[in-house]
Amino acid sequence: MDPVWGQVNSFFEWAITHGAFWIYSFLFLSAIVENIFPPYPGDAVIFAGGYLASSGHLNWLLVFVSTAAGSWAGLLILFWLGRAKGRALLMRKEGRWLSHENFLRFENWFSRWGVAAIIFGRFLAGIRSGVALAAGIAGVSWKKILIFGLLSVLIWNGILISLARLVENNWEGLYHWFGLYNRLVLAALATVLILWVLRFWRRKKRAAKT
Repeated sequence: MDPVWGQVNSFFEWAITHGAFWIYSFLFLSAIVENIFPPYPGDAVIFAGGYLASSGHLNWLLVFVSTAAGSWAGLLILFWLGRAKGRALLMRKEGRWLSHENFLRFENWFSRWGVAAIIFGRFLAGIRSGVALAAGIAGVSWKKILIFGLLSVLIWNGILISLARLVENNWEGLYHWFGLYNRLVLAALATVLILWVLRFWRRKKRAAKT
């Protein structure tokens, strides 16, 4: 059992004896943190909340509402940061990080595939944070992010909590599967980021020589 999960598990044990309010509050805040700090095991915490609901310690509807509200809030925070800060920064540094032509391609891609990216990006830990930021930078409308962001949260959190209710006593094994899944996704994301940085650096070096 990893150290982070050990701390989360200890909190759940403490909270059960001090009232369910603390658990619902923790689930809400945890879902926000998971969006902003992807290495945090947010999916596993949601799953644990579902397990506590299936064991009778919590109300499953309140678990669903508190986690969905937190996930949605975290998504909207990142979207706002991308829209208010990231877009202005890229335009101010135009050509240094992203050429005008590539920025237009980026916007066109999001205008075509943005809805699918917002919905299905939720299924990939780490990717979901990047999608929310990118949607803000690309200028996706608030209406789209509010509606489809909420839809993605309801689907994914609903799947996690439903699985927790189904597996019952096998929840620890499934938690470890989620941990492996999250680590693999983050490793793949880090690899892609490193390759992109190397490609960008080589292009800049080649352009400087020219």
